[in-house]
Amino acid sequence: TGEARLVIRGARENNLKNLDVEIPLGCFVAVTGVSGSGKSSLINGILLRSLMQKVYGSKLPPRPIDLSDGLAPPAL
Repeated sequence: TGEARLVIRGARENNLKNLDVEIPLGCFVAVTGVSGSGKSSLINGILLRSLMQKVYGSKLPPRPIDLSDGLAPPAL
């Protein structure tokens, strides 16, 4: 569709088993699900760590994923 998005492919952490996610940018996004479904694992363990590594050069590696796209460093 041409809109910017964060793409995570093959997320594996706790209850996440090869989950593919596309998160649109520029809008409010909510992550919902039942208790224990992997919401915190997806956001804190995978997305946050990936962003911290790409943007700030964090040494803390993200949890296992096959592809993380759309996470470009900020323009200077």
